[in-house]
Amino acid sequence: MPLYNCKLADNTGKTIQIIKEAPNEESLILELMQQKFSPLKIREIKSKEETISTGKRFSQTVILEFTETLSLLLSSGLSLKDALDVIKTIFTKGPVNKLTNTLVEKIKKGDSFHQALDKYSTSFPPLYRGLVKIGQKIGSLETIFARLADYLRESKKIKDKLMNALSNPLMTIGFAIACVVGMAVFIFPRLKDIFSQLQADVSSQITNSMAMVNTFFVFGGIFLVFLIIFIIAVYFIRRSTGPLRLQLDKLLLRIPIFGKILYLQESLNFLFAMETLTGSGFAVEDALPEAGKVLSNMALSSGIDKIRQRVIKGDHLSTSFLNDPFFEERIGRWMSIGERSGKVDLVFGQLRQYYQEEMDKWSTRFMGVVEPMLTVFVGIIIIGFIFIFFLPIFSIYQAIQY
Repeated sequence: MPLYNCKLADNTGKTIQIIKEAPNEESLILELMQQKFSPLKIREIKSKEETISTGKRFSQTVILEFTETLSLLLSSGLSLKDALDVIKTIFTKGPVNKLTNTLVEKIKKGDSFHQALDKYSTSFPPLYRGLVKIGQKIGSLETIFARLADYLRESKKIKDKLMNALSNPLMTIGFAIACVVGMAVFIFPRLKDIFSQLQADVSSQITNSMAMVNTFFVFGGIFLVFLIIFIIAVYFIRRSTGPLRLQLDKLLLRIPIFGKILYLQESLNFLFAMETLTGSGFAVEDALPEAGKVLSNMALSSGIDKIRQRVIKGDHLSTSFLNDPFFEERIGRWMSIGERSGKVDLVFGQLRQYYQEEMDKWSTRFMGVVEPMLTVFVGIIIIGFIFIFFLPIFSIYQAIQY
């Protein structure tokens, strides 16, 4: 069903904002008025991931800590409301306390728990919010949060591994660039003033060296401008839902190594959602659209929509996956096993474990490629640094001697 961004006034005159599903705008207005809300503004959300933003972002560590604590409290038999109240007493200050207090306030104003999470779309990924929404529908939030805690731990482990591997080369590159900028801004102009009074050939060498430095920074600045424009263009295309977004997402999947890691991450999210949904009693054709919402790559999410349409028409799930150009043949073969054994949910679990191991392997391979590339890049910067700055200085020194 369509999603609507609703600005409402309650009985006390306070203005609140919620995101709500409804078949159409007329039925939504009727439902809100029955709940004693006065609609002020209603706007359909065209993008699956478009939500109200609070402007506050919480780190992955905070989200994991919140999720683990909530999972433990829910598994002990507490209701969601009581569990959130207990979290506030455990974390009396800090980001977890701020997050919990804000969520509680949103719930008190009429939002459901998953609607409150939607306000933090930059912190809680679509997979997280989607599964919480499903967990509330089927009444098994404790199971959902236990699975989410395990999933977030694995995701954080991979992210920390990548960051630790890239931190040293990136710091070295940053230091080298800072040295180049410092030499160009502070040292070379002073050298030019010092040597400008010397013989003409020395002065011309200084002028040529400064011209080389200026050329270097002009081309570097042009490259940086184009890079920024490219990043901004990609950002806005990724936020759209048109054909450009589809073509860009297809292209991203074809990039060597990076595209493979992206595919593995998206497949892992999808399989995790399908394992959870089918294990909770959802039929495959009902689970597919919900699981498809966790995919941020439009090429893959549109593929899931096509697969669901084929399943509804009577095709086998395995055949539908095998006919899709973006999903690996492995998924279709394993779906065939699940259909024959009647244990599709277990197959999704097996595939998730396989893709988790593949993700670990390819992330290690990615680091093995990126680290040498960054090292070579640092070497190029240092060599350029020597040719642009030090060699002219040595040549000037030799000219002064003669």
